[in-house]
Amino acid sequence: MSSPSDAIRIHNLGKQYRGTSAVEDLSLAVPKGCMFGFLGPNGSGKSTTIGCLTGLLEPTAGTIVILGERMTVNNADLKRRLGVMPETLGLFDPLYAHEFLAFVARMYSVSEDDSRRRVTETAPRTGTNRGPKNDRRIFDRHAEAFGLRCSRDSFA
Repeated sequence: MSSPSDAIRIHNLGKQYRGTSAVEDLSLAVPKGCMFGFLGPNGSGKSTTIGCLTGLLEPTAGTIVILGERMTVNNADLKRRLGVMPETLGLFDPLYAHEFLAFVARMYSVSEDDSRRRVTETAPRTGTNRGPKNDRRIFDRHAEAFGLRCSRDSFA
């Protein structure tokens, strides 16, 4: 099912909360260069799986390998190389686009000088311009596309 060219490999993932299975025996492979997402009804394990994939939750069974490295809750180096697009960007509603990009840079431990340079370089790719007159708040109708572009290629 999986190959060395996979960006993500999950094998027999399981996560239980107080004896109740949230994810049970999930296996999948995502080839490098692909984007993917989870669709399903409430309670089907989407958020729990993403929590395990990002190292926020410790699986109770199975293994997760991302970019050739095993994901654990303590793998900070691997976590810095991930990009995740949440369902909403509600926490960032009051931020301007350049403020959000600077925040993302800080999350990836990018120096302040490098952050300024990368924000300036990234703004045109994300459809925003830096500066109060041309910048727009990211909660407008473009927020999801903006967040996806940031999670995918801004600072990783």
